[in-house]
Amino acid sequence: MHAMNINMSTFTKPPHLRNQTLDRQAELAKAMKVQKLQVDGPWPWIWKTMASVSVVILITMAFHQAAKSTTGRKALHGGMSLPYANFDLGDSGDRWSTERLCRHFKVENPAQVQFAFRVNTPARLRQMIDNKATVNVIQTEIVYSQMEDTGKHLEEKMKRKKNVYAIPVISHSPYHRSTFTFDAFLEIFIRANLKGVGAEQGLMLTFKDPRAVIPCLKLLATEMRYGRMLGPIIIDAEVLPGPGGFLPNMASVFKQMPSELPGTDLSDPPVPGDLSDSMRDERLKRTVPFHPTAFINKVKDNVPGAILSIGWSAHGGCVDQLQAEAVRADYTAWYSGAPIPSVVAAQATADAMAAQQDAAAAAAAAAAGKHRRSLLGFTLPKKKAKVNPMLAMTDITESYDAHPSFQKGLDSIDLSEESFPYDMNSNAINYEQSTGYNSPMMSDAYWLLRNTTWRGDVIFNMKACLLASDNTLGPPAYKRLLQQKLGYTIMIHGTADDKLADFLKVKDLKNVPDPSTTFVGDVIDANGVPLTAKSVLLPAGPPKLVGLAGENFMTLKGK
Repeated sequence: MHAMNINMSTFTKPPHLRNQTLDRQAELAKAMKVQKLQVDGPWPWIWKTMASVSVVILITMAFHQAAKSTTGRKALHGGMSLPYANFDLGDSGDRWSTERLCRHFKVENPAQVQFAFRVNTPARLRQMIDNKATVNVIQTEIVYSQMEDTGKHLEEKMKRKKNVYAIPVISHSPYHRSTFTFDAFLEIFIRANLKGVGAEQGLMLTFKDPRAVIPCLKLLATEMRYGRMLGPIIIDAEVLPGPGGFLPNMASVFKQMPSELPGTDLSDPPVPGDLSDSMRDERLKRTVPFHPTAFINKVKDNVPGAILSIGWSAHGGCVDQLQAEAVRADYTAWYSGAPIPSVVAAQATADAMAAQQDAAAAAAAAAAGKHRRSLLGFTLPKKKAKVNPMLAMTDITESYDAHPSFQKGLDSIDLSEESFPYDMNSNAINYEQSTGYNSPMMSDAYWLLRNTTWRGDVIFNMKACLLASDNTLGPPAYKRLLQQKLGYTIMIHGTADDKLADFLKVKDLKNVPDPSTTFVGDVIDANGVPLTAKSVLLPAGPPKLVGLAGENFMTLKGK
């Protein structure tokens, strides 16, 4: 087979012919575009232009809304009225914040949220539920109680076997009997608020006994899991020592109801810090174990979406007439079995008044010649009142404490576990001479929340008369606490005295409470008249507070 030599140049067009071909193709493409434009018109280009402009507008609006939201959220601690009611981010689920709470009730700041306090009876609960237009959040107080039962069957009664049931009940004091259980309270509240759409009331649970916390939180968590709790939830307790040198309420609950309660507040006796280890040991034998870190950890484990509310003990000064030194003497006598000085003095005064009243009554009766006698000449006996079985509940006795099964039950609701060391007694002693809220108290709260890794919003409860500060010393300590985290607020309670009124006249949000970070609780004036937010706080307006100078809690040494 012979090889073929082919000259490729014979198959290649000359350069001038190739250029002519390309020119004709370009002209043809141009003619086709012109023809298509004549047929379709300018609409494709117009639509493309409009689409591009629309995209630019949408992006601009998105950035504007994001900037607006960010500005409003930062203002929570910046000193201005927030337009909470204008936001609608489609909140759902059981996680609540101060911002969402305000949107839920369609108010612009926390100061406008309306609370109903001490709703501790079924009648008052139904009354507050019926007043949804004026009551946003219902507050109730929860304690621990027990009921004895000898059994339903004759065999059980013959054996005298006693069963003891632990039940959380609604009451102001751990030492007061109540037939209104927390379960019944919650059932009434849930049934009433399932009917509303978007107007569900909130619930603020104030615990007065550590033993009631875990049972209530578990029941609440179950209801939230089934979607029956539609409004905001606030879990509240007094857990830290504060001005006056007293322990917090949750660390001052006795296992057995004292026959004589030291101090002047017989319904809820405060307990001061102990100066000696021996007296501290005596107190610990008698009180229910408690540590603030255990309380927050249980709230975090069971209802992590709730708003946490904590407070400091506050006695003496403008709050009440209690002095830690005098009350400490009462407890020292009580622990040792000696007569309690304040009780003896109060009894002597009461006996003297009673003697005067009896003498006056006898003189009046003798003058009138009338005596309360029967036809036979005997004094008529008083009718015996009917006793409600639940009111005959007994407190824990030594025999119950010693029973293994009962002790196991108490261990399951114990709140004494420490996540980090914090000595409430030592801090109570350190704060005994304090007449207001100071930086160490704020630091206690900050590190408590940080070391327990609480991520939600927090309300700090404060006495109104203790908020007045000396302007020459700089902003109040609580102002710097509120700046540590977005979502920190305060709630004012108690009597607003003349000193606070004069303090609030200085219209400077750098020192006075700010509506954007302040809830107004059960505040009254010197005459006992309830006060509204308008009477306590400045009108909401532009921020006057740019920044706070001074130490940052992040730089303080951890506890």
